[in-house]
Amino acid sequence: MVNLPAQRFYRRCGLLATALRFSCSLERNWNRE
Repeated sequence: MVNLPAQRFYRRCGLLATALRFSCSLERNWNRE
């Protein structure tokens, strides 16, 4: 079974996605000011 590596991969993707969204929101806030 390849469940553990898959879960780690999905977790990393999720963290990257949230980080990108967070950075994008921060950039938008900075641009607003």
